[in-house]
Amino acid sequence: MINGKPKILGVYFSASTEPSLIKENWSEKIENILRIIKTWERRNPTLYGKIILAKTLLLSQLSYILQALAIPKITLNYINSIVYRFLWKRKYNNKKAFEKIKRSVLNLKLEEGGLTMINVEHQQRMFLAKWASKFVAEDRDRSFWTLLAKEQMSPFTNIHCTFNANIAPNEIQGLDKMKSAFWKEVLKATTALNTERQVENTRTEPIWNNKNIKYKGKTIFFTRWAKAGINYLQDLWTTGNLMTYEQIKDIVGSHAGLVLEYNALINAIPNEWKAEMNRDPTQHTVGHEINTDRGFLSTLHNKTIREIINKKQNHDICASQFWKRNLDININDYFTTAPDCTKNQD
Repeated sequence: MINGKPKILGVYFSASTEPSLIKENWSEKIENILRIIKTWERRNPTLYGKIILAKTLLLSQLSYILQALAIPKITLNYINSIVYRFLWKRKYNNKKAFEKIKRSVLNLKLEEGGLTMINVEHQQRMFLAKWASKFVAEDRDRSFWTLLAKEQMSPFTNIHCTFNANIAPNEIQGLDKMKSAFWKEVLKATTALNTERQVENTRTEPIWNNKNIKYKGKTIFFTRWAKAGINYLQDLWTTGNLMTYEQIKDIVGSHAGLVLEYNALINAIPNEWKAEMNRDPTQHTVGHEINTDRGFLSTLHNKTIREIINKKQNHDICASQFWKRNLDININDYFTTAPDCTKNQD
């Protein structure tokens, strides 16, 4: 116990502060990283050797805590600065290092021109997205922990619909009302993976926080509507007809602003989607669980998530552009030449 905070399964807890915001949960890990760096800097390893050390000895100090908590971004940036400073400085100190290769390039696979380095912020986002993947996989069995997670993710009631949001994290409506800082970060990490999700079935498109459904340039989220079971586009149609205001009022309940909400939402839905839904006579019960695209999240692996995150970064390789522009030579084919030459030949 430290400062009245009990330690349970390697994590400090407090009655007044969420574990993800308790600095004792990561301060000791950072001290261990600095101590390991001082041990190895005297041996002057190569860049590739330092990357191996960073992944095996430095970042491994944080693996457990990254899976259990959502460490604040300012702390993740500080850890990143420590690790990358170790890569580029012969002797570690607090001065900024001159990084000769962009971090986004360094994180790429060998065949893409990188050295498979790991960004700790990306690692955190990967573990957070895995929590969403676990939730989707286990919620069908109504696991006890998923029921607790749903409570923490209020005001979002249909979590599967929420995880399918396809907008940037800073555009999510309703995020400020969430109780848990941890699950807030899980939702942000998950939606960041979905920004390029394509529309496959108009009927099962989420209404809330959908980049294709915007009013005055902003996505929409109405808490009362979501709690009443209106979450997917098909929840607004019955037997090929868009629900009237009176029908919506019977479901959601009368309240001030309902007329404005109804008109804003109807106007925000793309006309081609309305036409498609009007041609579909399928009967649907509002709030009934539907078979949405859960496969994307439920089948994601750590490596796949990290690759998706890396691809979203700016990783233009200047050397490739230089050789292509001046000598019309594509050096991308030679990225793995050096590593291949060091492999044992049978």
